[in-house]
Amino acid sequence: MDDLSDHISNLLAGGNYAKADASVFSNTTALTALNCPNHANFMACMMVRERKFAQAYALFKEAARHGNPEALKSLEVLGWSVAVDKTGTLAKRRRFFLPSALALQHGAGADEYLVPDAFTGLCLRRILGGGSFQEVATERTHPEGLKASASYLSAVTEQVMPLLAERLDAIHGSQLGIEFWRRALGMSLDRHLTLVYDHFVAAESALAVSDVHAVMLDPACFYMPVDYDDLHWFLSDRDFGQEQLFSMYCSYFHSGRFPFYQQAYHSDYVQASPTPPTPYQPIVGILGSWFKEQWSQQLATRSGYEIQRIGYDRLFTCGTTIDFEKRTFLAQPAVELDRFSNFFLSTFTALFPRTFVEDWRAVYGSIMTQMSLYRRLKYVVSELWIGDAIEPIVLAILMQQGVKTIYHEHNYSEHPFVASALPRWSKLCDIYMAHGAHSILIRNGVQGGSLYDFGEERQPRSHYEHRILYVSGLAFMKDSLLSGSSALAGNGFHAIHGIQFKRKFLDSLEVGVRKYIHYRGYPKSGYGSNWKNCQDDMTFLEDLLVDSTRDDLSRSCKEVMAASRLVVVAYLATTHLESLSMNIPTILLFPAPLGFLDVYYRDFFDPLITVGICQTDPQAAAEFLVHVADAPEEWWFSSEVQEARKTFLARALGDPQKSINLLVDLAVGRPAY
Repeated sequence: MDDLSDHISNLLAGGNYAKADASVFSNTTALTALNCPNHANFMACMMVRERKFAQAYALFKEAARHGNPEALKSLEVLGWSVAVDKTGTLAKRRRFFLPSALALQHGAGADEYLVPDAFTGLCLRRILGGGSFQEVATERTHPEGLKASASYLSAVTEQVMPLLAERLDAIHGSQLGIEFWRRALGMSLDRHLTLVYDHFVAAESALAVSDVHAVMLDPACFYMPVDYDDLHWFLSDRDFGQEQLFSMYCSYFHSGRFPFYQQAYHSDYVQASPTPPTPYQPIVGILGSWFKEQWSQQLATRSGYEIQRIGYDRLFTCGTTIDFEKRTFLAQPAVELDRFSNFFLSTFTALFPRTFVEDWRAVYGSIMTQMSLYRRLKYVVSELWIGDAIEPIVLAILMQQGVKTIYHEHNYSEHPFVASALPRWSKLCDIYMAHGAHSILIRNGVQGGSLYDFGEERQPRSHYEHRILYVSGLAFMKDSLLSGSSALAGNGFHAIHGIQFKRKFLDSLEVGVRKYIHYRGYPKSGYGSNWKNCQDDMTFLEDLLVDSTRDDLSRSCKEVMAASRLVVVAYLATTHLESLSMNIPTILLFPAPLGFLDVYYRDFFDPLITVGICQTDPQAAAEFLVHVADAPEEWWFSSEVQEARKTFLARALGDPQKSINLLVDLAVGRPAY
């Protein structure tokens, strides 16, 4: 029977569970003859396959108690490290670090889980229906810590950038220089840095103690992102991205400390569709912008059609061959860099986008050829490049060709918050066109106004489809931007505060009021399949919205808001600006401490706070909603509220004619500023 035992053990070790099943269960004599440790170990493996973790642990422990080395190894792989106390009793290790839900099965049976941030803990609690999750402490949850982190990462960028530019030129045999590479990498490098730093801080804290267990993704399973958009979603919205980054951290700092596991990753990343090329030959090109058609027509006609849209095709394709020699060169440590900075560089072996390594020649050549067709171009204005993967490369190539780049702020006010990204953004363009007076604080800033279509003012109606519309935003696993504005989004570290705020708001409303709420979630479909783990408010508030109706997302948010008597906006982005511009009675929930506003802009939202539009306390917000819900028009169309609305919109969006005038002046050769 020892031969049969060995045979079954070999089958199990090779993962041939079906054959092992047949070898044992087709022979009852063999089953009874197997010695107890091997039998218990085998049965426990079967339990793991069936996700019966409690039973599996008991069987593994029994096998380990008899000294079975395979059982001890199985316990280790599953995160159940054992120790023998003075009485000979086995005790499992009680704490397990979970970068994401993907590693959950390997940590089954732990008494306590350490998680990198509040968002991960909330999601895991939902999956398990409870459990003990301890969030790793971080300075990012308060304004001063956030500012310190942002300042540190800014210094890291300034240290790393010259080194990275030199290495990129070396592997490509070019002399493009630091300014080209700074612009070509754009804000995507900041995102990469921030996402790696968040994980670094969490892992440093979690693994500082010796009794924490974890498992590591096998490097053979690593995924290499196509471009920087792919990397952004991979590290901010994918479980696999968290596991890969954690494995890279452990391999760099804790080699051999934890066992590996294997997991396949099938990318479903969808590349954004660029604006196709146009036949125009403008002086000022509009690239990647969401200008209202009315404003686009004004720009064209007033400039004698010297302002027109331009575009490009993605004629390049991604290869499959990975150049490990180039990646190793990019990732090598530098003596002048600190512990984190060198770790950040080390991630280039498997996380730096193929766009800048293997596919660079094709990408650069294709864009250079396409942009050369716009022979008269002197300026290009863009809103998109801040968050795009390819457009920064386009603008860097245009800079090479002598074209001045203009960043036109889109539709969100970043400047009022602590650790604002504006100083970093402004370095990546020649002219920074801001929406408000904050332009004077930007070295290359000029004052303009939003050209986005925020909707027309709604005409009074005799009937509305919805009495109260609740508009939800999205919360992401990780913050990709170090700014006080992320505290409002409820991403990563800030998830708990935002959810508690909204729960208290809804819980303070009587059921009779909540039944009139029409809930509109955030439509993920507009971004292809790139949004996976991000969650709208329904995920965490469903028990408080059971009597509410749900929107089917078949219409635009502006259309649904226009059909609603009163709108509650639960996040800070475009929607509240649309609602205010359309002059719809609006309550804006502000689920973050006002301390996340920069000291110079603490009064930015005051016009809205004073008249009740912006609510900073959940219970007060609920009481105010009840107060105005029966006749919101009486409150909304008072002179005080209307004046506050106009004051705030002018402050947040500026004057569109200022942007139009400046761009027209550039197009016709007049001094613009």
